[in-house]
Amino acid sequence: MGILLNSCSESPDKISKGHLESMSFECKNDTDKKLCINELKTKFFKDGNNYITFEDLNKSQARRVKLNCLNYKKRGLVTYNNCLAEQKEFALTGKLTDQKRKEISKSNIEELFKSFFYILVFDSNKKPIGQGSGIAVTKNIIASNCHVVGSPVIKYINIYSVSASRKKSIKPLYSAKLINSNYNADTCLVKIKKNNLKPVKRRSFKTLKFGEFVRAIGNPIGIVGHTSTGEINKIDENFINDEKFKNNKVIIHDATIGSGSSGGPLFDFKGNLIGLNTFGFTTSKGGLVGGAINVAVSADYIDELLD
Repeated sequence: MGILLNSCSESPDKISKGHLESMSFECKNDTDKKLCINELKTKFFKDGNNYITFEDLNKSQARRVKLNCLNYKKRGLVTYNNCLAEQKEFALTGKLTDQKRKEISKSNIEELFKSFFYILVFDSNKKPIGQGSGIAVTKNIIASNCHVVGSPVIKYINIYSVSASRKKSIKPLYSAKLINSNYNADTCLVKIKKNNLKPVKRRSFKTLKFGEFVRAIGNPIGIVGHTSTGEINKIDENFINDEKFKNNKVIIHDATIGSGSSGGPLFDFKGNLIGLNTFGFTTSKGGLVGGAINVAVSADYIDELLD
């Protein structure tokens, strides 16, 4: 999506009230809020971003753009600014009134859960030997990590739906079979007999940006249907930090995941699937580094397996 050069500004004098409020939300828990905001500004420009401004819109258009992105302030500077860029493009192309008011990512949680699954795997004696998460990518195919569903000792794969209610109840739905795999990218596909799944939309790895909002859904340490939010900390096209996943396209983020989240979806702020959560970095003692440095493999590998 192209944005005219004169629609942006790097001047601190041009920063809008909305941008300031988005930074305040992002820094609300920091002990030195002023320092946090100054560092956000520095990183914002260092990453190649510019403030979206509205000199070439009329007052009604500018007001509507801001209204459509109102809830995105709570997700920080980059996410709010990206929303303004998208909505401004709609205004400039005469499509602004076609857009319903944007709602924050958490408002479509119920829709995302319709595509999300809890997975249990069993050996030949029907003894449970593992668990993880998965996401519908076609009407009868679910994607997950190969270390969840792709082991040769696995003989049975059971798929469970997870409700979005407060109780987060699970319901057994299907048995599935492994149909395709990329073990180097830890991406596997399993297939069910019925054709009634609700597949999610996927987003290309090359369109991702540093600092974007992300949402993870998984089943960490037995907490079924756990959801968390964070941002993209690094985009790596040639990952070398773990030998098992060397040379893969990965997304490093800080949304909380844990054992049982493997194979679970990582979404962008629109609910597009951008990756499968795979593992978190640990110290020599087994603890998570800094509490949340997590890796998701790109959803591009799903598309390659589906082709």
